[in-house]
Amino acid sequence: MTEKIPNENEPKTLGDFKREVAELKKKEEENLNEKGGRKTVHFQDINPEELDETDQRIYDRLLEKKLTVAELRSYQSELYKHGSKSQQQFSAYLGNLLFVQMYKKEK
Repeated sequence: MTEKIPNENEPKTLGDFKREVAELKKKEEENLNEKGGRKTVHFQDINPEELDETDQRIYDRLLEKKLTVAELRSYQSELYKHGSKSQQQFSAYLGNLLFVQMYKKEK
C-alpha cells in the first residue's frame, strides 16, 4: 500500500487540513513542561473532525499571511453564534497566531 505524497501545487483537501490539525494537537500533547504538564493547551478541546471548510480557509489565509483582524473577528462572531466548541477554540488559536504575526511584522 502506498500513500499519496501531496504535491505543493495541488490544493489541500479538508481531510489534509483535519490531519494537519490532529498532528498539531498530538505535538501539543507531547510538549510537556518540567512538571509533566502541557506547555500550551490550544488544542485540548479541539476535535479536528468538527472543523470545516470555513475553518480551513481562514487557517490557509493565516498561513499565507493574508488574514486580517477584521476577517478573524467576523469569522469568530459567526462561530460564537453557530459554531462548535472545537471551532471556537480553533479560532482562539488562530487569533493568537495572527497577533504573533502582526507583532513580528512590527519588529
